Amino acid sequence: MDFVARTVWLIVVVLGDGTEDMLAQLVTPLARCLSPGRLLLRMSHDPARHEAYLDGEFARLALEIDRGRFSLRTKIAHRVGHEVHPDGYRLGVHLHPREYRGVPLSRLRRLASAHSLALEASTDLRDGVVLRPVHAKESW
Repeated sequence: MDFVARTVWLIVVVLGDGTEDMLAQLVTPLARCLSPGRLLLRMSHDPARHEAYLDGEFARLALEIDRGRFSLRTKIAHRVGHEVHPDGYRLGVHLHPREYRGVPLSRLRRLASAHSLALEASTDLRDGVVLRPVHAKESW
């Protein structure tokens, strides 16, 4: 039933006067979808497994941020942001708290710095974190 309701809603949004926020809500269920491997990771209470997963994820995101091109996986699972600052043009990727649940901020910062990423976060980590390159890219 949920599938039918979402399909009808998608048709209304596409044919109607949908906004970007409404279209972004359609991708949210895809971002929450877990593969069996990620489900086992989330159910695991082993900090080393979570750290290894985040290390691989940060390495992949660092490469995509450096290239300035993002995979469909990144666009669906994370929010990609583009900002223009006085010192140049910067890309950032916003990670939802479900990606790093249970990992302390100090460990997140250490993993990010290992991949030349700066991590911006609030102290309670409820709003998610933003990964940016350490060096600012020049605007095109």
